[in-house]
Amino acid sequence: MLCASLQILVAYVGLTLVAAEKSPFSGTWEGKMNGLPGVDVTIEGSSGEISGEIVFYFQMRGDEKEKWRVQDKSAVRIIRPRVLGKIFTLEAIHHKTHGSSERGPNAKFRMEITGEDEAMLYRVDPDPGPPLKLTRRRR
Repeated sequence: MLCASLQILVAYVGLTLVAAEKSPFSGTWEGKMNGLPGVDVTIEGSSGEISGEIVFYFQMRGDEKEKWRVQDKSAVRIIRPRVLGKIFTLEAIHHKTHGSSERGPNAKFRMEITGEDEAMLYRVDPDPGPPLKLTRRRR
């Protein structure tokens, strides 16, 4: 009886430690541009072992009078993930032009948590641009 109780306690403590180690970045984060999907970042794992993918939505329109629309999307695996406090850095394979198989330098990003279920995504290199607000999708 004591042995069974001890096993249950060890299992509970083990589950609690795993839950405590879950990264604050875990989940699916959505960024919108022009009122449409722009980027989805899905992050899994603990602070020590992070993995995931980033989905880029390719938006276009015929001219300035037309509405924006999502033409295509591309999902790539996150590479070189690193967490330092509330900052998550990552890279993604980047192609020289949309639809090309010729690779350019990796796209580098920095993600910062700014509130509960909110973050900002910054493209660091190449071609830095304005940040994109991300919202964590609720399950």
